[in-house]
Amino acid sequence: MINSDRQLFESVLDYPDILLLLRLVVGLVFVVAGRNDLKDAPAFAKHNGLSVPIAWGLIIAEASGGLGLSLASFPNWLPW
Repeated sequence: MINSDRQLFESVLDYPDILLLLRLVVGLVFVVAGRNDLKDAPAFAKHNGLSVPIAWGLIIAEASGGLGLSLASFPNWLPW
């Protein structure tokens, strides 16, 4: 079982375009979810039982994480 899992993982690494697409899709999902939460942060806080400042921090972290994941897919495009 473990050997077949390793072979599956190594075979996925042979297709970097699929990994790029996966990173972009996951990053986009986080950015869109953060944007949707940002539209009504107090309702998001109330629904999750959080204070509003903590909710703002989580929303910013969610959107920033998605953006970072997407931008890290293209390291040669970044100026640093």
